[in-house]
This record gives sequence, structure tokens and C-alpha cells, in this order.
Amino acid sequence: MSSVRKSIKLILSLLLLTLPLQANAQTGSDAKLLRFDPAVVNLGELPASQDSVSVTFDFTNISEGDVHLVEVHSQCSCTKPYYSNKTVRSGKKSSLKVTLYLKDLTGPQKRHLTVVATDGQKRRFSTITIVCNVVR
Repeated sequence: MSSVRKSIKLILSLLLLTLPLQANAQTGSDAKLLRFDPAVVNLGELPASQDSVSVTFDFTNISEGDVHLVEVHSQCSCTKPYYSNKTVRSGKKSSLKVTLYLKDLTGPQKRHLTVVATDGQKRRFSTITIVCNVVR
């Protein structure tokens, strides 16, 4: 039963990772609502004795209208996003926080999260990434 659950989680994670590619293929890369700066955060080496680490991803609403975050999909249970569904006005900045739990992680890690945002008419997807090396 445990292997079935792992397989289902893997399949769902892979499907979520393809969502940004599908959105860009349908609408073009210029249709993004948000710009993350940076979209990839490299934390370098982290000691396994450290319980967790939190990262703040800053973003800007680059659309012509108001945007709000609908949800943030995590690739695994070791990453937990914290965000507000508040509206972000055009040209304004906001942020979301992601905590990476290091328990049971070893070696090079790359964790992707899919951010789903809407302007009220369409949904757009962005990918943010945490990279690190957990040293035991």
C-alpha cells in the first residue's frame, strides 16, 4: 500500500511540474502575471542537524490588472509554502515564504513549487525553486 501512495504522489508531482510548460505552450511566455526575483534560490551547503530553513521569494505583479495567488503546489512534504491570497495591484510587489524541512534529506536537493495566480479571467503558472546540498 505504501508503494502505491508513493507512486500516486510521484505521478501527481510530475503532472504539477508540467503545468507551467502547458500554460506557456498555450499562451506564450509573455502572458505571465508575476515575475519572481529570483525564481531560483541556491542555499549552498546546509548541515543535516539544522531542522529547517525558510526562504522568501519576492515577486512583482507584471500584469496590467490586479492579481492574487490562488495556491502554491509543493513538490513534496518537505517544502511548505506560506502565502496570502490578498490582491496584488499592478506593478506592486509582494512575497511568499517557503520552509524546507531537512529531516531525512541528504545530498544535493532541488525542490520546485508551482505558483498559481489569477487576474480574474485567466490562471497563470510560475515555478520557483530551492537548491541546496544537505551535508550529514
